[in-house]
Amino acid sequence: PGRIEALVKELLHPTLDWRAILRDFVISSVKTDFQMSPPNRRYLWIPTYMPSMRRGETVEIAAAFDTSGSMSDDDVRNAFSEVKGVMEQFADFTIHCFMCDAAVHDYRIIMPYEGEIPKRVVGRGGTDFRPVFQEIERRELWPSCLVYFTDAWGSFPEVPPAYPVLWVLHTDKKPPFGEVVRYGRQR
Repeated sequence: PGRIEALVKELLHPTLDWRAILRDFVISSVKTDFQMSPPNRRYLWIPTYMPSMRRGETVEIAAAFDTSGSMSDDDVRNAFSEVKGVMEQFADFTIHCFMCDAAVHDYRIIMPYEGEIPKRVVGRGGTDFRPVFQEIERRELWPSCLVYFTDAWGSFPEVPPAYPVLWVLHTDKKPPFGEVVRYGRQR
């Protein structure tokens, strides 16, 4: 009976590939549009031209890195690596990067052949998520989505933003809005 109980526990907590979920979230947030040229090839056998779907020309997202004292260097380094992975997925992108603990300490724009992922972590104080959302609003940015790498220990905005938010967490904490993907810490 103990063996069966362990098997059931294993089935109730499946392990998802959080990197695939992150990639799918970013891709689904990219604006799409219909176009007539070229027509949709699936319908060429019909004597009517049907529009095809075209991905947006530029992927524009915001990425925020929690650089508070509760985030290890490995946690931040893994987050930087995932943003680099997003950069490799798309030919044309704009990534607004924010390093924030209780305040935004670094903001940079990364585009193809311009800008780079931060190499040094700035912060290590307490955690407040509101400054990133305020900075996005202050700069009048319109990202397709915000991906926030954090442990979710901090103060959240009272009102969720108009754009989708994905919280990439290594804790069991539940943010008040947005989608959550969890990953295991590297030991």
